[in-house]
Formats: sequence, C-alpha cells, structure tokens
Amino acid sequence: MRVLHSAALLRPSAGMLNQMYWEQEASDKLGVTWHSRMYCPEGSSGPESVLVYSKYVKACNDRSGTGKVSDWLRLRYRYYQWLLSMKNDYDIFVLRYYVHDLFQLSFIKSFTKPVYLVHHSKEVPELAMPDTLPAMVRSWLEKQIGPCSLNQADGIIGVTKEIIEHELERLPSLLNDKPSFLYPNGILYSGMNISDARESKIQLLFVCSFFESWHGLDLLINDLKSNELDFILNIVGDVHKSDLLNLANDNRVVLHGQLSGMQINKLSEKCHLGLSSFALYRKGLEEACTLKVREYLRMGLPVYSGHSDVFPDEFEFYKVGAPRFKDILKYAKRNSEISKNEVSSSARKYIDKTILLDNLYNLLQQDFDELSVEN
Repeated sequence: MRVLHSAALLRPSAGMLNQMYWEQEASDKLGVTWHSRMYCPEGSSGPESVLVYSKYVKACNDRSGTGKVSDWLRLRYRYYQWLLSMKNDYDIFVLRYYVHDLFQLSFIKSFTKPVYLVHHSKEVPELAMPDTLPAMVRSWLEKQIGPCSLNQADGIIGVTKEIIEHELERLPSLLNDKPSFLYPNGILYSGMNISDARESKIQLLFVCSFFESWHGLDLLINDLKSNELDFILNIVGDVHKSDLLNLANDNRVVLHGQLSGMQINKLSEKCHLGLSSFALYRKGLEEACTLKVREYLRMGLPVYSGHSDVFPDEFEFYKVGAPRFKDILKYAKRNSEISKNEVSSSARKYIDKTILLDNLYNLLQQDFDELSVEN
C-alpha cells in the first residue's frame, strides 16, 4: 500500500515541518511506502526531503492582506492540481485538514482514490476564539463547509480522542460511524544521549516558542506570588511584556529567551520536571498532544500538565494537576530518584514516531483492504 501524507501552507511552522520530516524518517526505517510532503511557496525553508515547491507562488512575509489572500488561493488551487497529478502513484491520500476550504471539498468529492483527513484541533471553537468579527465569520464558514468535507472523506485521523469525537459529532447522525484513527504527535528516538546533572534544588523547565494565553503562564505567576518555596523555574521562549514585569522581581525565575534544540537539551540535564500548558480550556480543549511534552519525556523529564494527553492512567511520568507549585514540587521530588533513562524508555511506546506510524499504517491497510473488497 502506497500512502501520500501532504499539507499545503504559505508559511509552514517549524514544528509542523519537523513532524513531517520525522514521519518520513520513520517510514524509511519501517520500509513502507509512505511519503510525507509539504506543498509550499518557492523559497520556503525547511527539510528538503519533505518540501514540494509551487513555482506559482513565491515565499513573501510582507504581503498586504489582499496579496496574502491571492497567494493563498493560488497555492491551494495548485496544491490540488499537484495531488491530481499524483493520483496513479499512491493508493491512499492522507491530507492535513484545512478550514473552510472549498478547493478541498471539491477535490475530495471528485477524487476516486481513498482520502483521509488529519485533524489537529477543534476547528470551529478555535477559529472563534479571538472573538472578533473576522473570527466569527471564519468560524461560521467552517461550520457550513467543514461537515461537507468530512462527509466526503473516507476516514478521519485525529491527534487526540477529543478531536476525533468533535469531528464525528459534526457529521450527520447516520454518518458518525465513519472510520476514525488516533495518530498522536510523535518524536524520533535516535541520535540523543541523556545526561543527568540534577542537584538537590528542584529545577523546572517550561518551554514555548511564544507564551500564548492558553499556556497559562499567568496562572503560574499568580501562584508564584503567593508562596516562598525554594526552586528554580527555567522559562524558554518569548513572554508577554505584562508577564515579564510580573516575573522580573522573582529570583527563582530564569528567563532564557529563545534557545536552540541543542541548548534546550543541555538545560534539561539539570532539570527535574517539564511543565506543559495550564489553560487549554481557553481554546475549548481538555486534551492535547503537544510536541513539547514529547520532547520533555524523550529528554527524561517527567511532565506536570494542566490537560490530558494520550497517556493511560498507569503511566506514572505524566501528571495532570492544577498550576500550584506546592503540588508541582511534590511530584518533582517523588520522581527525583528515578533515572532519566527510565523515564525516556518508559515513554517511548507512546511517543516514538516510528511506533505510532507503524500502528497507523497497519490500521489504514486494514481499512483499505475492506474498501477494496467492497468495491
């Protein structure tokens, strides 16, 4: 079975490109025909092995609103033309879902090969979250167009169970038994040595590219002001000015700004625990599958988080709790004698990209075989 997993964006994020690159590496390791490709403007940067450049759109970050819309329309149209040209090269097409996309709907409706849509969020509430007129319009459009695309697809793939349930609920009741598959975000387990330089004082690590409201840093700051516990909080990433002011006078906080992956790995050596988001409810979510959590665990750091993930209750190195440092430190101390190698190896079956891709590939193979029999 030959699979193409593709997406198309004007400015794909580093995290998304990393996921596709790791997925391609995993498929090569497994020896299966699974190609991960990002269709993007000429001049875009990223891993060359997964990029497909559109010669009709140039990478440009300073376009006007009208120019961006024009680029988006050209890119999406050419993307589906490119997919059509790949029709005879693959048996299954796995497409990263794009919101209120009429090109996507038209393509799935007319395409004769099986198409599965990959969802990374609950689109309607997330679009509405800014609570502005454009946000409300986009959310309304997705409400109208999204279920039509879902209806035409052969199956739904989601990074969490919550997202899968959300997508199935958007379908008419007669169709909400559509095949669905859980495919959490994953990470490669190769080329990394785990070092342990922990000392007696607890050090916590909180990493984000930019701390948005749903990360809940403000909730941690509020608790920080109410206690005098002895620990160090390492914050990596860009922080809102208001949060910077609140953190500036607390010598327990170390603000590192942006760090490279290698620098974060080095910093993690002296840390006891990784922190994840504490306010996902602000995005209408209770469950998430963040790359940050997977990076913590691979580095050997247990994780304290404000939301559920894909881990079962018996997995002891991921704990859901309130943003209270008293509870966070208690959990960190409980795991302080456990080796980081044990944490990393215990998490592997839940977050290793190769294991996750192998599972999805086998599930899609079964579904493909059933579709072939029906046809």
